Amino acid sequence: MLTAIRLLGESLDAMAQGFALLVVPTAFMGRRTSHAPNTRSNTPFPMENMR
Repeated sequence: MLTAIRLLGESLDAMAQGFALLVVPTAFMGRRTSHAPNTRSNTPFPMENMR
């Protein structure tokens, strides 16, 4: 983002800074939760589907 601002010659306003500061933790949390193990079954009675 900083490189693009320098190349395009635009100013960096407060809205863009706030957006950038919120994207980083959101992406980090998404990466962290996407690899979490599945510890809960989708159905309350898994043996019911074995018939």
